[in-house]
Amino acid sequence: MLQNLYLESRAIQIVIEALQVISKSDAPPGRYALRPRDYQRARAIGEFLHDNSDKPITLDSIARDFGMSVNTLQRLFHAVHGKTVFEYVRARNLERAREALERDGISVAEAAYLAGYGSAANFATAFKRYFGISPKNVRAQL
Repeated sequence: MLQNLYLESRAIQIVIEALQVISKSDAPPGRYALRPRDYQRARAIGEFLHDNSDKPITLDSIARDFGMSVNTLQRLFHAVHGKTVFEYVRARNLERAREALERDGISVAEAAYLAGYGSAANFATAFKRYFGISPKNVRAQL
């Protein structure tokens, strides 16, 4: 009888361990503690940034507009989008510049300006880090 009890408890322990492994692999890191309202707010902020990517926006103004602190804004945004607000905006600007380079054939200096960089050299460095190819080579592929 004790052996049956031991085998049953061991089987339950194995099932618990398996469920823990499954639940950890399916849950994206940092997301399990957020409420549905937090997801909605972070997605709304992402849409706001996307729609207003051509305007200068500060973290303070975003936080104020969405009724939260800057720290809460950064925490929620990173938990949902996997990057900071700054990284998100920079990536969006670089992607927009790449589209213009590919579609319109604009110069690297114009693409730098479009992405919000004051220096074409700084833009080229950031572009190459993000895409793995220089803006000059993207433009040459036309």
